[in-house]
Amino acid sequence: MVRSVHGWRCAARWATVIAVLGATLSSQTAAASPQRPVLAACDARAAHGPSAIPRLRMVLDARGWLSGHRLEIAGRSALALGRGAFIDGPFEERYVVGDMAAGRSRLRVLDAARACVEADIAIDGLVFTATIDPAGRYLYHDLVAPATRADMGIWRRPLDGSGPGQRMLPPLPAGPPLSRVWSKGFAWGPGGELAAQACGERTCLTRILDAAGGVRTLASADQGVLIALTQRGLVVNDGACHIEPCPSVTFSRTGARLAPTGTSLDDQPVPEWQSDTWTAGVLPYSWSGDGPPDWMRAAIHAGAGDVAESKRSNAPRFDHASDSDDTIGLRSQMTGNCERAIACATADIGEWWLIRFRPHRTVLPWGTIYWCEAYHEPQGDCVDTERTTIHEMGHVEGLWHADGLGLGWLDTVMLPGIPFRGDTGWDMHRFGRCDQITLQQRYDVPTSYSTVAPCGRRDTGLGLDASDRSIGYQDPVTFTATLRIRDRSEYGRLGGNRLSGRDVTIQRRSPGGSWTAFTPFEGSEAGTYVLTFRPSTTFEYRAVFEKPTDDGVAGAVSDTITVSVGPCMGPHCPTGIRAPAERSQ
Repeated sequence: MVRSVHGWRCAARWATVIAVLGATLSSQTAAASPQRPVLAACDARAAHGPSAIPRLRMVLDARGWLSGHRLEIAGRSALALGRGAFIDGPFEERYVVGDMAAGRSRLRVLDAARACVEADIAIDGLVFTATIDPAGRYLYHDLVAPATRADMGIWRRPLDGSGPGQRMLPPLPAGPPLSRVWSKGFAWGPGGELAAQACGERTCLTRILDAAGGVRTLASADQGVLIALTQRGLVVNDGACHIEPCPSVTFSRTGARLAPTGTSLDDQPVPEWQSDTWTAGVLPYSWSGDGPPDWMRAAIHAGAGDVAESKRSNAPRFDHASDSDDTIGLRSQMTGNCERAIACATADIGEWWLIRFRPHRTVLPWGTIYWCEAYHEPQGDCVDTERTTIHEMGHVEGLWHADGLGLGWLDTVMLPGIPFRGDTGWDMHRFGRCDQITLQQRYDVPTSYSTVAPCGRRDTGLGLDASDRSIGYQDPVTFTATLRIRDRSEYGRLGGNRLSGRDVTIQRRSPGGSWTAFTPFEGSEAGTYVLTFRPSTTFEYRAVFEKPTDDGVAGAVSDTITVSVGPCMGPHCPTGIRAPAERSQ
């Protein structure tokens, strides 16, 4: 069974308020030696001031590997944290900062108005998300076993330290539907309900704890569905934007669609990069902030080259340009629809796009991300950066995840997971045939000679015309066969395309006899095949295109036409076929 690391698409205007997103999670890299921390414990003398938004910045070592995080408040270094750090909030003027090391977690409750630590709680086990109840009395958090990464339930602890922790929800069930947990989050309802959501690679499970202790469980097999509690009750995809910048494109199982608020996906066209929005077929990119380390940059460049070589369509390619506004960079903390991602593409297709990779050694609930290119030789359960780049650039082109279609790892790089080293397709450095056909249908092919990607079959139509249907003996008659893809909406821009360079034959027979095949010449117009005969008798003719093995189009046979040939009337007619008036006496 293929093990896979999730590679979720982040390009939707979907509600994700189940995750607490008030704090700013910066993608900028901090220095490896942070300044001396400035946060102290709160006391009665701490003065209230303007609430400062804390920022969590990555700390990379000289190799470009994640070594920790640095919390900053008002531009000053406040806390030095480890690789498994997070920040949740705001909860009025409070934030929860989590950190983990050696199988233990430390949760600090920050009072942003007083710039001090209100509570400092040490917990055995790993904590990945936390929240504070609306009354400000309790801290709620998840808990994961360090060694096995098994879920240990949802816990509540008094903020004032007056009592021990109490488990409020039991551990999540092991195995399906979650298999392993990728992300967790909380949301509060208007009646004091707490929604605790856990998402696996394909499924989200939401448990709602009401004020009386009752529990409801909701599951969704749709990757994009996140559930929120609002004044209107339980809401799915409420149209709000909780990520920055806010995209204006949503994605469904059938592809990317523009979906402004209040409109139906079915009423909207599939977005694409128009030729007037990108120059010479190129989408340029620059590096965000300090950019990825050199070993990752090389893999990203290689992935961009793979896209250009394997797209087999008029879709744009990607090139590095230092002055581009569209960027690729690192981000250890991702939110919104990117929360379950190891890398994430965000795009308003036709306007702007960006791609973010989590740095090497980022800690997630299921385990740690290792990029193969970070090592001189790939090792362990690492993930190939170059292949991941193709996946994310495919999203920027407009490709959605190809799950639920029965496709394998060699058919597409757009499955919703990224395989580990050694698994099938882990180092596949090209678009799969089913990615290619989607791009061809969206952007068309470079010329009529281009082979249609062999993922499924597009029906073809084959017509045959003769310059004359009734001719004299051995007069020339020219046949023109025209081959094209049938013009159907589901074929996109391929619909109606003429097909040149194919193996078309023109066949003839005596009425009711056996067919004999002849090879025509390419005509002057695309998709035409021409051959001239000088028949001495009446024949039936047809054009035939046999179904190819390496071309994604079906075979076709034209209608049969008959060309009638008159008798020989001249002195040089062969014996036995002259007209009666010319026979010797």
